[in-house]
Amino acid sequence: MAFSIGNTAAPESVYKAIDAISAKIFGAKFYKNGSNGSQWAGERLYSAKNLQFTPSTFTTTGVDEFCKYAPFNEKICATKYNSTTGKQEVMAYSTDKDYATAVADAESNIMVEFPKFWYLRPSKYEFLVSDSPIEGFLPSPMHYRNGVMHDKVYISKYEANHLYYSKSGQRGTYQWQGESGGSGTTWWSESSSVQTSQIHRTEARKKGMYVMDYAAYCAILMLGLVKYNTLNWKTFIGYGNCRSATSSSGVLSTGAGDTITTLDGGSTTDQTHAIVSFGIENLWANTWKSCEGICQAGGYLYINTDIENLTNWPDSSMTGWTKCGAAINANVTNDWAQNLIADIAYSSDFPWAMWRIAGTTDSAAAKIPDAGWYVAGTTSAPKKIYLGGSANNSSYVGPFTFDADGALANANWNNGVRLLALD
Repeated sequence: MAFSIGNTAAPESVYKAIDAISAKIFGAKFYKNGSNGSQWAGERLYSAKNLQFTPSTFTTTGVDEFCKYAPFNEKICATKYNSTTGKQEVMAYSTDKDYATAVADAESNIMVEFPKFWYLRPSKYEFLVSDSPIEGFLPSPMHYRNGVMHDKVYISKYEANHLYYSKSGQRGTYQWQGESGGSGTTWWSESSSVQTSQIHRTEARKKGMYVMDYAAYCAILMLGLVKYNTLNWKTFIGYGNCRSATSSSGVLSTGAGDTITTLDGGSTTDQTHAIVSFGIENLWANTWKSCEGICQAGGYLYINTDIENLTNWPDSSMTGWTKCGAAINANVTNDWAQNLIADIAYSSDFPWAMWRIAGTTDSAAAKIPDAGWYVAGTTSAPKKIYLGGSANNSSYVGPFTFDADGALANANWNNGVRLLALD
């Protein structure tokens, strides 16, 4: 379901009402403040203003004052499919004494539990979130599904393995027909008789889960923009594994970020280690993440937030799919640096959505240092969306990196799948 709020700012009365109901608003706003617009600066707003956050590394524990407050108090847990309810259900949290036993269960999934929240995007580069339903705010697109506000949503900590489980120590990529060979060997298919996307949906649903969709992904981006207070997550949290061999041997196995002691951190000194963001390992880099609920046709994005009932892609009827009004920025041929993000979209239909649109001719220093590409599809043959970049994309990876040129049957050594479950 889409909400239309345009660029309406939250009235001052909303903030005055917060004191009366003891709610909190956490916010961030971003500006270009260099002499030539070359430096993006963030300003924390409202309850976020005085909170401290520094990411962890593999050797140092950071500072996180946000984790004391919802909606930033995510929890790591082990879940298991209950065939009676048809859902993944929590077996134990990481702080429970029986957590190790739950993790050892062959059919458990390691997930990150995200509590519900509400948001407002008063302008393109301003983001406000709250754990309370404040007038003028909209429900988190991750949690609001088919008219129901879910208290919790679970995102897999690790990429799915070939059995659709999120486990540490598994291959860090999903390939539905087989595994690649050794160094230098790649596997690619865009001509399969069965769409890989449909296989993802079918197999995940057998375990009470879904392939993570764009609504959930952007909800995490909003939380991160407030918590990290930067558009350049790579040089703050870590680049991730993005300068490895161009074959399956360059992809890290899952669990490579397990020694990071908090929910956010990595290494900013190289481009070969895992990163963790909101407890999720390799939200960007390592493998391209297949994304549900969004596709591209004719240089425009089409969004469908009904993750529970997705069965197909847009067709001539466009039932359930909404065309977003702002076009994607066209590729710059053979010049990756020019595909960096000069501007992100704002759509009144989906005010939470963010993608690369046509921007200015700013220098590379003036752009968000993530990248985007597309090859135009059609509604009868739309293009699949992959997020985050992969092990062979160098520094062009990132949370806003966006690839919209793969066929629906696309499968490759550097494609991954992230899982989602509703409470």
